[in-house]
Amino acid sequence: MHQEFTKLLRSLQEFIGRPEFADELALAKKGFFEQIGGPQEGEDLLEMRLTSFIEWFAFDRKLEQRNSTPLLLF
Repeated sequence: MHQEFTKLLRSLQEFIGRPEFADELALAKKGFFEQIGGPQEGEDLLEMRLTSFIEWFAFDRKLEQRNSTPLLLF
């Protein structure tokens, strides 16, 4: 079960990494890190903060031109 879930998450990450989402991803990243402060190289929690952003973008943030989350489109 764990391997199947990991494979599904990897596929979702590849999906949101498509060029068609590049502008939305950049806009979302800017807004997200303006709220919590940008990640800093060498930061202890860097990986956790980047993961939090990706999860928020994929699961919660509605895409402006599609009125849907990336997860629902996936």
